[in-house]
Amino acid sequence: MHPFFSVIIPCYNSSNLMQRCLASLEKQIFADFEVIFIDDCSTDNTYDFLRTFCEQTKLNTHLIRMEKNGGPGKAREAGVLAAKGAYVTFMDSDDWYEKCFLENIYQKLSTDDYDMIFFDFYRNYKSGKRKHIQCTRFLDEARSIKDYVAIAFDSLCALVVKSDIIKKIKLPSLYNSEDAAAVPLLISLSHKVTYIPTPFYNYLYREQSLSTSQNKRIYQGFVDAFTFIYENVSVEFEEEKTYRGIHLVLYGAVFKAIDAGVNEKVVKDIICSFERKIPQWYENKYIKLLPLRKRCFLYLLRKRRFYMLHLYVTMQRLLLNLSLIHISEPTRQAEIS
Repeated sequence: MHPFFSVIIPCYNSSNLMQRCLASLEKQIFADFEVIFIDDCSTDNTYDFLRTFCEQTKLNTHLIRMEKNGGPGKAREAGVLAAKGAYVTFMDSDDWYEKCFLENIYQKLSTDDYDMIFFDFYRNYKSGKRKHIQCTRFLDEARSIKDYVAIAFDSLCALVVKSDIIKKIKLPSLYNSEDAAAVPLLISLSHKVTYIPTPFYNYLYREQSLSTSQNKRIYQGFVDAFTFIYENVSVEFEEEKTYRGIHLVLYGAVFKAIDAGVNEKVVKDIICSFERKIPQWYENKYIKLLPLRKRCFLYLLRKRRFYMLHLYVTMQRLLLNLSLIHISEPTRQAEIS
């Protein structure tokens, strides 16, 4: 008998980070699932650690060892190819599930034949605090698959998808942007999508992660993700693809490039390249769903007010740093005492 769910977990030098991940799998109320670990050529003891766990646990586990390091995209692809479950879901090796996760998803799937289900997550900080990230909150506005293509949260760890659908595509292997590229394509291949506004996933927030770092390579990942979407998602989703591009390129890539101190000529090239492809982007109907600050950023970008764009990015970085200080304060006080 095939399991109902396949949980795919890429791992790289993570043996000392996986305790909560593994415990959350063993505590799942719903038991009909398999776990596929993919060791991406770790240079520490991760593979042996996982092999020991697989030998000792009562869970239905499989361990794959990649022949060479290829990043999370390649590792996930290997997991998808090996998956036998009717549905696939993903977890990063330093994150963990709520124990009711698979049970609640199964109950939702029992009500209808959904292709995909999105859900919320918790962002967990080193201080012990956690914040409910309501990534499904805009999906109240979704009236069709097209709307989901445009506005659904772009993390593979915040969804469950039918195996038959995800096995149709080749997951992209991009720098820090695989999920942003893959999720719209998966939705476009689906017929029935829904969401549960409940946090089932726990994401460990690390201040030095790629998503928060000032890295000059990151902006190119956003551009590459949009290129993948534009080339692979059907033309019937033209306006939805454009909105993804606005969010990924005109906001995401430009913001990250400025934040990392990339030459202004490069920033202008990013904008001009996008506008040559989609000159009337500012007429896109989904822009109204963006928060006011992002719409202000796009207005400044369209008017080429680069000084103001730099000021905006500086202020956002300052606000992020202040929020991290506030969140981390309990830990620092505890260390002092």
